[in-house]
Amino acid sequence: MLLQGQILATPEAVETGREEWKNDEKTCKTLGWEENSENHTYKRKVKLMSFLKKIFGSSRPTVYGYPNTKESAKNNSNDEAEVILIPTGSFLMGGIGGVSEHLQHEVLLDSFYLDKYPVTNAKFEKFVDATGYVTKAEKEGGGEVLIRARISSTLMTEEMSKVPAANWKDPEGAGIGIANRMDHPVVLVSWDDANAYCKWAGCRLPTEAEYEYAIRGGTTTQWFWGEDVSQASYFAWSEENSEKMTHPVGKKKPNPYGLYDIVGNVWEWCSDRWDPKYYVNSPKNNPQGSEKGTLRVLRGGSWNYNRRFLMAAARIGNEPGNCDNMQGFRCARTP
Repeated sequence: MLLQGQILATPEAVETGREEWKNDEKTCKTLGWEENSENHTYKRKVKLMSFLKKIFGSSRPTVYGYPNTKESAKNNSNDEAEVILIPTGSFLMGGIGGVSEHLQHEVLLDSFYLDKYPVTNAKFEKFVDATGYVTKAEKEGGGEVLIRARISSTLMTEEMSKVPAANWKDPEGAGIGIANRMDHPVVLVSWDDANAYCKWAGCRLPTEAEYEYAIRGGTTTQWFWGEDVSQASYFAWSEENSEKMTHPVGKKKPNPYGLYDIVGNVWEWCSDRWDPKYYVNSPKNNPQGSEKGTLRVLRGGSWNYNRRFLMAAARIGNEPGNCDNMQGFRCARTP
């Protein structure tokens, strides 16, 4: 059972899979939102949806972004970013899936902030401009890209292959660039690249447990929207609807916590080391991941994976130095 907590969002339209909230003045007043004249955000005082009442009891969602403090925005990277305060609570981690996922176990987590969207090219560019950071793919002269080739008039094949010029600034390595994709998730970043960004932003990568808890948003179904995988296209980009590419963040419906692209679009790096047997002996309170292993965990599925990988419990591991065009990240922060 989840404990009391707050949901943080933005003054923009706040959607969930079960109800759409609008922030125009008339609708906000009708739904019981109170305007904060200082930052033009709205605090919902009344009329919680029934499923949120079941989850949060007497708590109330509050609408705003990162507190504008020196501590949380010291590098001017996430001061304009919108984040969600994920409430303290417990959940059953794991579920239907591979052998590393099926062992369900109770996990208790303290509250934490999580970016509302994956880190975009625009935000990563600010980091690079401010620090002069050079990613692993740039240092090593390329990264892994999904290459499609036509075998015959009716048959295509695809495989991951290292492309010499591919990096976050030119994901295909074809000189196309990202000028028209600044609102897409940044890709071709290694675990170390993602970690470096988070540290610069005064944040950290989320743990695997935090990520799954955030995906679920208080739900217990295989996918956060329910048990019908055919509904995936309303909430995520996967191989069925992505046309083999990333897409601007925030274009699909969010989950019950107000998180966008928390599944689909790109796999997202977590802080944990990958251990397929970790669930057997993982601690109940705030698990931080295995102490052994060299791989790192990714969560959420991506634009080139089947929609079934959008399950809340789905997990994979990859080399921390791997840079490909299906992997990105978002930041977390301890309150």
